[in-house]
Amino acid sequence: MTHQSNGEYIISFSPAFSATPSIVGSQVLYGQQSQKPLDNVVFPFLNSGAATALTGDSEGNKKDRSFSFIAIGPA
Repeated sequence: MTHQSNGEYIISFSPAFSATPSIVGSQVLYGQQSQKPLDNVVFPFLNSGAATALTGDSEGNKKDRSFSFIAIGPA
C-alpha cells in the first residue's frame, strides 16, 4: 500500500487478480464513541491490479485514518 496524499491510499494486488475483484473495508481503531458515519473508507477506483482507498472525517474531508479491507476475486 502506498500513501498518496492526505486520506488517499493506493493498494496494489500482487499478483494481480485475473478479473476485477470485490473489495470491502471499514475504518478501525478510532477509539472514541464520537465517531460518525462519515468517518469512513471508500474505494472509488478498482481494477484487477489495484484499488484506491479514500478515508475521511465526519465533515467529509479526506483525512488519514486507520482502516482494514479485504479483496476477493479470481486468481
